[in-house]
Amino acid sequence: MNRTRLPFFLLLLTMLCAWTGASASNASPPVDLSESDSISLDSGQLRFYRDKTNTLTLEQIQSDAVQKNFLQLEQNISFGYVPDSFWLSFTIDKQEAQASLWWIEVLPPYLDDIQLFHIDPAGNIATSRGGDFIPFSQKQEAYRGTLFKLDLQAGHHEFYLRLKSSSAMTAVVKLWQPEAFSNQVRVSYFVFGLYFSLILAVFLFTLINWLVLKRSIFFYYSFYLLLNAIQWLAINGFVGEFVFPEQPLYSNLTLGIGLALATAMAYVFYSKLYELKYYHPWIYILYVVAAVVALATAVAVPFGMYQSFAPVMLIMAMLAVLSSPWPLLRLWRSKEVWQRLIVAAYGVFSILVSINILASLSIIEFTETTLYMGMISNLFHILLLHFALMFQYRDKAEAARRAILETKTAQLETEREKAQGQQQNHFLAMVAHEIRTPIAVIDGANESLRMLTAVDEHDIEQKQRRFNRISSSVKRLNGVLEMALINTEHESWPFELTAVNMADLSRDTLESFVGQGLKRLTLVAQEQSLTVSADRRMLRIAMLNIIDNALKYSPALSLVTINIYRSDFQDRDGVRWLVSNRGTNIPDAIMNTIFNKYQRGDNSSDQTGLGLGLYLVKNVIERHQGHVIVENLPEGGTQFGFWLPIDYLTGVTKSADDISTIKENDNAS
Repeated sequence: MNRTRLPFFLLLLTMLCAWTGASASNASPPVDLSESDSISLDSGQLRFYRDKTNTLTLEQIQSDAVQKNFLQLEQNISFGYVPDSFWLSFTIDKQEAQASLWWIEVLPPYLDDIQLFHIDPAGNIATSRGGDFIPFSQKQEAYRGTLFKLDLQAGHHEFYLRLKSSSAMTAVVKLWQPEAFSNQVRVSYFVFGLYFSLILAVFLFTLINWLVLKRSIFFYYSFYLLLNAIQWLAINGFVGEFVFPEQPLYSNLTLGIGLALATAMAYVFYSKLYELKYYHPWIYILYVVAAVVALATAVAVPFGMYQSFAPVMLIMAMLAVLSSPWPLLRLWRSKEVWQRLIVAAYGVFSILVSINILASLSIIEFTETTLYMGMISNLFHILLLHFALMFQYRDKAEAARRAILETKTAQLETEREKAQGQQQNHFLAMVAHEIRTPIAVIDGANESLRMLTAVDEHDIEQKQRRFNRISSSVKRLNGVLEMALINTEHESWPFELTAVNMADLSRDTLESFVGQGLKRLTLVAQEQSLTVSADRRMLRIAMLNIIDNALKYSPALSLVTINIYRSDFQDRDGVRWLVSNRGTNIPDAIMNTIFNKYQRGDNSSDQTGLGLGLYLVKNVIERHQGHVIVENLPEGGTQFGFWLPIDYLTGVTKSADDISTIKENDNAS
């Protein structure tokens, strides 16, 4: 069969099977109260009517036009994931000698809205309400499911049950005598306690194994067990009873989201366990798609769309089960104990969970047994799968030890390379420091020559230009050394925070430029007293690089403007320091990478430099808890700079005196 037609075939089969238990009879035999103290209404005692409008009232249901359309049920109600309301009808002819106290139980607990209309022999109508949309305090009995209490007089009683669900429309209706029901509840709660205690014990044991052995498969299994437990606690009404007794909406959301997430986690766990990605890629793709569908179902739950997504999720689960023979056959052929335990565990699990899925889709009859079949299926992977994982760990322990030795060897090699890198950085720093002395000598000699050289009116301009070129080259070489020092030390270089006046530091930085470059620079400071807490040396290097960059990438003789003004950013008071030039705009392709290491502009082929300047600027500014700014100007050109917080040091710093005082206190402490 074409795979694309399979979901449609399954849905058609669901619809056909849903009507298998219905006959065209308009009359159903009354419930015989003498049969037992526990009576299941699954043998033709129920009639049903499907209300596709979800608006019919009891009065309309009792009309002849509707009554003739009631159909008899030969089994439990099972119609899959449909948005319609269903009306169930049954009668009781109570004899005088028969017990008068009877309780009606409606399963499963996740049915949203259940209304009971009781018409007694005198024609009086009593209305009761149940379902998991009812707060626990409003229930007739402190019970995880829906229970209606009856006190029947002798005579003919007529009952109507209106069912509405945002999940599967499946229901089991039972009549109980109070004592029999109480005994059954005690036994069932005890069994449930043992079941969830077992899951909790295996979950904790698996979690400890993961923490000790550091094997991811134990983490996936423990997470799968946790979600699985939440799923079944919600399905059986325990979340509504013990976790959200007065918030039924939360309980309902927990059910849908928990079931979907548990399903998604099952695909993750079993794909890792079977190593599907390596041995069965096509099944792995199926599992990935199924997991995505399950996650989409979880997202759909808060929007009230669970009923639309759930059938698709269950169909995907059946396809995953049908694909299991291939990985199971591969594991069985290995003849290893742990792999054959996995085959046994998952084989039984697949059969039982398939019965539960098919019943939820109404492809087979829904009963109490099929309701709990999913829980029973978990016992096999809980009891066998954990031991299989332990066997697997034992068999692969030697391989793990070898991997640890290889890892340690790799770590030693990494540490050795790291030490070599640190030695290289240290050597570069020493070289940079050593070069400072001859630079200082050259600079001093240049100034001496400038003063000692006789002034000749014919060549004064030429000599002055050469002196300026020497000074400019010395300053540039000094800048390169500063950048080298920051590049090697900026991770470990301790901050020397002081109060820095932004206007004063900017003027000091401008003095590093000589000749035509200095003439092109203009400083505009709206407030001369704007002060930040910063490392003066690092901030000056950042300013130098930004200004130098603006001069290099703008037309000759064009003006470059430095603006300083107060500005807020993310509700913090701060200072913006921006350099504007009239060069070409930065292409969008490199706008987000221009501050990367060794990144240079498209028109940089004729410019010197290693592409480290703006990278260093970004590091310096971010260490001051600021952020860099780069943008194209509408009129042409670019604007580079940064924003720094005024309150970086203390959170309340107002002035340079405050910062100095705080620094002295920090040093004292």
